[in-house]
Amino acid sequence: MLEVDLSLVLNEIGMMLQRSQNLQPVLARIGASEVENVRERIQSEKDSPWGNPWEPWADSTAKSRKRKGNDALGLLFDEGDLLRSIRAETHLYGPHGTLDIGSDLDYALYLQDGTEYMPARPFLGWNTHTFPFYELILAEWVEFGTSRDA
Repeated sequence: MLEVDLSLVLNEIGMMLQRSQNLQPVLARIGASEVENVRERIQSEKDSPWGNPWEPWADSTAKSRKRKGNDALGLLFDEGDLLRSIRAETHLYGPHGTLDIGSDLDYALYLQDGTEYMPARPFLGWNTHTFPFYELILAEWVEFGTSRDA
């Protein structure tokens, strides 16, 4: 008869379950990555999280920005306030925690969703191409209690 001592395996599974109960470190890592993605969209990509280019400025806005001398910075970047306002916050609500990514600027909602007079230029949102990277971060956290930079 073959005997197998499962105590080490069961201990490791128990540790994995314990780590899966506190996902705040994983959420913080994902949040930091998403903040960088949003900043990249605002600074250089100039498109939505789904790859759709933002609508150009209205003629009046283009003229105003040219007079101001910062038209080369492009859409959603005037003096950098929006860029600096992008944050990720983790909270311990719910069974595993939550992740909020956004801006506390009053006008950020108008830029994201548009208005009657201005088209939406979404800068927040999930790009499904990043999901495999985030799945790897989660798997490494649950398995090892840490995650590598991919």
